[in-house]
Amino acid sequence: MSQVNHYRLAPTFLYNQDGESKLFTTQEAVDRAWDEGWFGPPWLISKVELLSSRKFSTKADLLEAVERDPRYKLSLSPKKTAAELMDAVRAYESREELDEYIKED
Repeated sequence: MSQVNHYRLAPTFLYNQDGESKLFTTQEAVDRAWDEGWFGPPWLISKVELLSSRKFSTKADLLEAVERDPRYKLSLSPKKTAAELMDAVRAYESREELDEYIKED
């Protein structure tokens, strides 16, 4: 049986990325708030940054990160240099308008 997330049940206080909190009193308002980027609690949330903003020690690490991240529908050749691979990742992020996102831990 999965654990209930009380922050997804009304009434509850939710938080935004600016650190503001707000009380949502109905279930409809809570569901809509989660869809609009409100979350809770802030200590169980982490940001997942773009791969281009991370440092990778090897090309293999970068290639593995691209495969694991569902935002990246990108095929990269391991024959390219690390700089070429990172350029391809940046171009993809720009073209697809990718952004960091918030993940519940």
